Amino acid sequence: MRTDLSPDEIRKIADYVMPITPLEPAELVFVFGTPHHCEPLADAAAELWRSGMARRIIATGGLTGRLIEPEAEVMRRLLAARGVPNENILTEEKSTNTGENVEFALPIINRAFGLENVGSVIAVTKLFAARRCLMTLERYWPSVKKMVRPVNYFRTTRERWNEDPELRVRVLREHEKIPRYLELGFLRELR
Repeated sequence: MRTDLSPDEIRKIADYVMPITPLEPAELVFVFGTPHHCEPLADAAAELWRSGMARRIIATGGLTGRLIEPEAEVMRRLLAARGVPNENILTEEKSTNTGENVEFALPIINRAFGLENVGSVIAVTKLFAARRCLMTLERYWPSVKKMVRPVNYFRTTRERWNEDPELRVRVLREHEKIPRYLELGFLRELR
């Protein structure tokens, strides 16, 4: 992993891996599954719901790592504790990776209110996974408008990502894996 990045490379990597999209009201908030740092993601999704940016939320993620319950169930409980009514929360509890988060969620969304009734989604995910999650949505659900509400739980800003050792590793890992995932067909480049 490179350590000799120029200021221009640092900015370009940030813009690519951690895109910023303007947010506007959407039909759905799509929370990508994670076994770690669930609370900040729940905070972001609940705030989107409270502010009227979307009335429905789908939490995704199954049993991963050492979890004893699905990631989506953990997120549903956190959202409910933040005031989101259970009837506004869908859960997808079988996925074990980002692609499955979307692939397995689509039939649930379709049964609940029809995919044709969803014109736009706001993805809630970790800051360093923002582009990969948007590209995964593009791969499985190209017809929907995609926005992202990235969650940064690090002590540094997006622009200074290279100064935090853990965030640096995660951003550079994403930067390296996205081209491989594109080649394998797991992702589709954003339009």
